[in-house]
Amino acid sequence: LTFDKEQTFLSDIVIDHKDNIYLSDLNKCCIYKFTPQGKKNVFLGERFGFKRPKSITVDRAGKVYVLDIEQKKIFKIIPKNEKVSVFADVSCVEDPYVIRSDNTGAFIYLIDKNNNVVYLVSKFNVVKRIAIFSTWHILSGGITLDKDDNIYLTTGGKSNRIVMLFVNSLITFPTRMYDLFFATD
Repeated sequence: LTFDKEQTFLSDIVIDHKDNIYLSDLNKCCIYKFTPQGKKNVFLGERFGFKRPKSITVDRAGKVYVLDIEQKKIFKIIPKNEKVSVFADVSCVEDPYVIRSDNTGAFIYLIDKNNNVVYLVSKFNVVKRIAIFSTWHILSGGITLDKDDNIYLTTGGKSNRIVMLFVNSLITFPTRMYDLFFATD
């Protein structure tokens, strides 16, 4: 994969369950999709409505979600027919930084980097704060989910930890939080 490094600013990467690679490009306002066979597809921001695609995520059904940090919206793209819609307005979040979807695509987890907050965003445009970290635990942007939709976060600053939030899927609220890794000098 090659890019014009003068004009490209790749800000996020995800791989779906079919091993397609998706990259978001802040400067060119587009999403790149590369198949395992090397075929390239480009979802252009001007055509799909996003202006600053900072983060992307893909659910099990192959729907692509794009966090636009300029408009503070999450867009949903169905690649098969290239249908695009607004999944949620996240203008209540000060600094939306990175998103990841659960396995069903019903919920998106969003990190507010400036305020060290994790939000749960639903397709009904409900934005709910589910975890707040102290300034000691600076959320560095790393977030992923396992097959049971438990959340793993990386923290930087003075703590350098991997934190796991166990999520009760019935109420989608963290029931327990554990440090999995703690970096020492």
